[in-house]
Amino acid sequence: MDMWFSWAGSPSKMLVDPGTQINPEELTAFAQANNIKLTTTSAEAQFQNGKAERHGAVLKAMLSRFETEHPIKQPQEFCQAFYWCTRAKNANSLKRSRVCP
Repeated sequence: MDMWFSWAGSPSKMLVDPGTQINPEELTAFAQANNIKLTTTSAEAQFQNGKAERHGAVLKAMLSRFETEHPIKQPQEFCQAFYWCTRAKNANSLKRSRVCP
């Protein structure tokens, strides 16, 4: 919300996997409140999650590298690390999209 919605607004749609990590009632309420169409991928078609999984893997690797230099001991420290890694990842993606049409 702080990093994306503040300047770009809410997305028109969101693709989610059928995993149980996310509270479906909470996610549905969030999507409805922000006018986001939710689409759930098929559990039998893992390839549908490929792009999100790749982005998640990059972010996870960045967080691991961050933690080797700055050990994370408190939840607030994780939030700060997540914030900075997400900003760096998004900035890197923007630079690449400008260079390669």
